[in-house]
Amino acid sequence: MRERSNYKYYLENSSFLGSGLIQGYALYDFGYYPGIIPEENEEEK
Repeated sequence: MRERSNYKYYLENSSFLGSGLIQGYALYDFGYYPGIIPEENEEEK
């Protein structure tokens, strides 16, 4: 998120802990803000 416009305002003093990965969700582009919802056809684990 370092390249995003709100980085300096919200995250400038935060520590980067590493990349993360979540499975079973679909990513949607809502313009200024991304969103995720559980994927359909994803079996509960």
